Amino acid sequence: MNFLTAAPTLKISPKLITFNAACMKLLPDAAYVQFYHDFSNGVLFVKACGEDEMDKAPWRLNCSSREVRAKKVKWAKFYELIVKEMGWQAGSVYTIPAQPDTYKEEPVILFELGKAKSVDDILLEREFTRLAESNLLLEPGGVVVRVATADDAALIVQHDKHISADLLDQKIAREEVYVAYDDDAFVGWLRFSLFWDNTPFMNMLFLLPEHRGEGIGRQLTSFWEDQMKSQGYKTLMTSTQQNESAQHFYAHMGYTAVGGFALPGDTYELVMAKAIV
Repeated sequence: MNFLTAAPTLKISPKLITFNAACMKLLPDAAYVQFYHDFSNGVLFVKACGEDEMDKAPWRLNCSSREVRAKKVKWAKFYELIVKEMGWQAGSVYTIPAQPDTYKEEPVILFELGKAKSVDDILLEREFTRLAESNLLLEPGGVVVRVATADDAALIVQHDKHISADLLDQKIAREEVYVAYDDDAFVGWLRFSLFWDNTPFMNMLFLLPEHRGEGIGRQLTSFWEDQMKSQGYKTLMTSTQQNESAQHFYAHMGYTAVGGFALPGDTYELVMAKAIV
């Protein structure tokens, strides 16, 4: 699948830097280009240069645009630099829109790195658009979300294998567990704790398999966010393994990756946060 659009676009991946054909048309006479960056302002721009200037350019590319087609180059070091300086998620593929500009009265191609989107984000946006347009993404009808009570514990503990019954009872007593019911049928739950004793952290969001894809996860998450906001909290956190699709759900809900970690022998855990001011 080609993720590059007809608009001028730069795609940055761990192995390749790719200008699409529309991007190359912005510098029609360039045989070579130089890359300049100002990470403090989140910008990257490219200007044409002559062969005699190539030794002076720390980042350069033989990129003749006389042939108007996409240009690709293997450039792992440049990818590593951008990922480090911009705090992007290593291993992801990003696309950045391009626009013509000038630098010292010379034409350049400007890339605003803050507008970069990962391919995963693009696919997620497309999927939600497709669902919305096909009326498949519906708000739950008879679903009720509320604070869990002691009566809900027996249903939760049947499915939640990551917490003891005693600890679950304690969390229910502290109102750190929410449940969702579709009419009288139990369909899922959310439980959280306080990270650093001052930031709500969603430990688990779980829906019974037959009720996934119905929008109930969004309803549970929104209920939790509203409850936390009413209690004066300003930031929420959660995490998911890097290879799990849950990160796309959280991204759609407004959470962004803020770091991560990997315990010995475990998959990398991606930490995500959202401001609810």
